[in-house]
Amino acid sequence: MSRLTPGQAASISEMKKGCGRFIRHYLTPAGAFADMPRPARFLAEYFASIVVDATIGLDDALRVRCRRRPGRRRCVGVIVCFPSGDAADSIDWYCAVCNDHGSIRGWQGTLWDGCVESEREQFF
Repeated sequence: MSRLTPGQAASISEMKKGCGRFIRHYLTPAGAFADMPRPARFLAEYFASIVVDATIGLDDALRVRCRRRPGRRRCVGVIVCFPSGDAADSIDWYCAVCNDHGSIRGWQGTLWDGCVESEREQFF
């Protein structure tokens, strides 16, 4: 996977080349996190926190810290995330410091979806 330069990170079309995740792969049919190895659980929790940040308080300060560890040192960046408005209804996210980026699909109706249906219509 190629990394974006900071100038490219804002381009949604370039961000689509990043990490894409379907969050429901991490969930039980009841909607809770499934039993999984610890690293996978941490990743699922990370994606869930991005969904919360993108759907609750869109005008609030960003709250999710980047998870990457370039050079074995934690990235100091904060994740910028927002509903994409595309046909897949994904949430796009990126870190402007280390250029980690991706999209999350299947978040609608999960425990971490902070949108009510009327608010969702504003995004899409």
